[in-house]
Amino acid sequence: MPAPTCPEAASKPRSTARLRSRSVHPDHWHTAKAALAFAGHWVSGGKWLLRELRELDPGLATRWLAARDDPAPIAAEVLARSGGPLFDGYRA
Repeated sequence: MPAPTCPEAASKPRSTARLRSRSVHPDHWHTAKAALAFAGHWVSGGKWLLRELRELDPGLATRWLAARDDPAPIAAEVLARSGGPLFDGYRA
């Protein structure tokens, strides 16, 4: 049996933030978390992820939001800030 619905709630538009979060590339979230971790910031989730990223670097946060569908360029930027990517078999 379907859950009862409130007529007022049914007439309101759904949150676009919730809809957008479902369609974001998974690496997008990992990029933001890596940026925070590499900078020694608290790694958060949900709505706090963007808040912490904005506190760390507002410009990076803006670019991160714009790179929602293709996180590769912003991921490369985050990795470059921390010394670049490491590949399988890397030996220091």
